[in-house]
Amino acid sequence: MHTKIYQNLEIESQELSEAAEILKRGGIVAFPTETVYGLAARADSETASKLSELKSRKEGKYYSLHIPFPEALSSYVPEIDLKSKKIVDNFWPGPLTMVFKVPPEKMPRNHRKLAEKWDSIYHNQTVGVRCPDEETAARFLYLAGIPVVATSANISGKEPAVSGEEVIEQFDGKVDAIIDGGVCTEALNSTVAMISQNKLMVLREGAVKEQELLDISAIKLLFVCEANTLSSPIAAELCRKSLAENFDCSVSQLEEKGYNISCAGVKIEIDKPAQNAAMEFAKSIGGNLDEHITTGLSEKDIIESDAIFVMAKKQRERILEFYPQVRDKCYLLRKGKDIIEPDGKGEDFQKFVELLEDSVNKRLGEIVL
Repeated sequence: MHTKIYQNLEIESQELSEAAEILKRGGIVAFPTETVYGLAARADSETASKLSELKSRKEGKYYSLHIPFPEALSSYVPEIDLKSKKIVDNFWPGPLTMVFKVPPEKMPRNHRKLAEKWDSIYHNQTVGVRCPDEETAARFLYLAGIPVVATSANISGKEPAVSGEEVIEQFDGKVDAIIDGGVCTEALNSTVAMISQNKLMVLREGAVKEQELLDISAIKLLFVCEANTLSSPIAAELCRKSLAENFDCSVSQLEEKGYNISCAGVKIEIDKPAQNAAMEFAKSIGGNLDEHITTGLSEKDIIESDAIFVMAKKQRERILEFYPQVRDKCYLLRKGKDIIEPDGKGEDFQKFVELLEDSVNKRLGEIVL
């Protein structure tokens, strides 16, 4: 096989377009990324199987999907959880491969559109996706304009190529084209990670360290009412209870799982405890508000929280008046309606806490879980 070798390419060069055309026609193209060189193939079973032959691997090996920019993810993974979104927003483009769960029923339109490519991209309802932080790679993938799968450029058992010289040495005469982009800046495999049951799993640590991912993926939820003595403390307790049940852990373990839940008031009396009704209810669900002291809403709370849940429209309006940049993460806890605090502890209070619980669970399902 004659291998076309492209060297010293300009991003807008005709040669890079030629390499993309070779890929589109079913050829294998070696290309640079910031981590190691990759071998790219059109995402269909016949073409992707060539990668296994090249790497001396058994048939049935699945390779990661490579996209030119982060926004392209939605074409293959229409919904992602909040933890995954935080990781993607902070590390893409970059040396990180994220594995996403994608149940087929969540994307029937894409299933039909991708047709035979589906089985080359998804495996056991998951897909690994990489968005390289290397301009030649990004431009090459963009010019291809088709789903592209790729794997590291190395024969099984050998170290991945981290320079054009190394990839030419291993694959000249074995692939259709090689884009020589010099030495990779990271020269280290990408990290492979996924969020499973809302817990970070690092499947392979590489250029991005596990602690970095843990720090970035931590979720901060803030519940806001007027006085911070009834609605928001109860909502926070209900949230902790719901998350602990969802993750099959204790409330005390939520923080180590990366969840911080707090509450505040927009118009508080300083150093006031929770109302007796709130403390009694918290105990009835295994929580504890005995040590609760009113906390005023701070700029730090507003900016650093990943989601802010308010009880009334006027509270949201007050927050957005001073911090319009948080509009997309500030929600009415009860969609479209205020939650009114009751005067007493009887039937009205029971309906109130049931409404709070239902609203908390719905919002967690929509935004967090």
